[in-house]
Amino acid sequence: MKDQLNRPAVRAFLVASLTFLSTAVAPALGKSLAEQLNLFIQLLDPLLIGAIGTLMSVIVFLDNFFRRSKPALSGVLGALNNLVGLIYLLVFAEMLTSINIPVMQILYSSLTFVTINYQPVISLAIIAFATRMLRHSYQILFHEQLKETL
Repeated sequence: MKDQLNRPAVRAFLVASLTFLSTAVAPALGKSLAEQLNLFIQLLDPLLIGAIGTLMSVIVFLDNFFRRSKPALSGVLGALNNLVGLIYLLVFAEMLTSINIPVMQILYSSLTFVTINYQPVISLAIIAFATRMLRHSYQILFHEQLKETL
C-alpha cells in the first residue's frame, strides 16, 4: 500500500484532489451556507472561484507528477502555481471585502454593511509568494544537481 502511495501519479492525484476540494468546492459551499444564514456576500462568484481552483488543481497535479523526473519543469509549474495562488488570494480578498448582514431591530429590519480590510494578510501573502518563488528559482537553476540526488 505504501509503495502505491509513493507512485508519482497517485501522489499527484491525491494532492490535486485536496487542492480542488479546498480551492474550488469549499468556497462554493461556503457561499451557499452563508446565504442560508442570511449573510449576503455580493461579489463572491462561485464560477470564477471554481475556474481558478480547477486551474490550480491541474497545475498542482503536473507539478507533483514531474517533481522527480523533470525538476526544471516542476519548478516552472510550481512558480506558475504560486502566481495563480496569489491571484486567487487577491481575487478572493476583493470579493469578501463587503458583507451584508440583515439585522432585525425592534421596529423594522435593516441591513448592516461589514467591510473587512485584508491588507496585512495580503502583505504576508506577497512575502510568502516571494519566498516560494526563490525556492522555485533554485529548483529551475539547479535542476541537474537535483535530478542526481533524487
